[in-house]
Amino acid sequence: SFFKEHGIPSFILDSGAGKDLVSIPSESNLNEKKRIVDYYINFRTCNGVISSNTVIDLLISCLGSGITAHVLKSTPAILSMGKRCMMEGYSFIWVQGKTPVLFLPNMKGAVLLTLSGVVPHLENNAPVVTLPCGKELEDKCGVLFSRNSVTISCKAMSRDEGGAGEACT
Repeated sequence: SFFKEHGIPSFILDSGAGKDLVSIPSESNLNEKKRIVDYYINFRTCNGVISSNTVIDLLISCLGSGITAHVLKSTPAILSMGKRCMMEGYSFIWVQGKTPVLFLPNMKGAVLLTLSGVVPHLENNAPVVTLPCGKELEDKCGVLFSRNSVTISCKAMSRDEGGAGEACT
């Protein structure tokens, strides 16, 4: 895929990040797409404060939209969960023991996220699940979707295999 070719195999969906971030390898032809903006953003990292005034516009095909990410010398690829959910109309649900899911704005679809340990990742080529979708989200994500509501399944949250299976409201 485009992102793997350019050293960005996936994005971490991060609830603690206020900005989208990427690191572009020096040999990547994505460097041609970077641009300088007229302001600096300071990022507090474990290695101290890092300033950036370099951004890049990227298309995230599974979201059907683009992002403007700040470019840092060394960082994992990060998408801000807060920005997506609070400013762009996305919703995020992660039921214990299930696959996390990102709902597109206006519930136009859902993207199942992958996990690296306990960290949710968005693969750029992840399929978009068309809503409503029957039992697919309930089975994988513990979420029931209808035209007017999203419901978490009690069966999904049950610690034993004898869960009742009815929906929690």
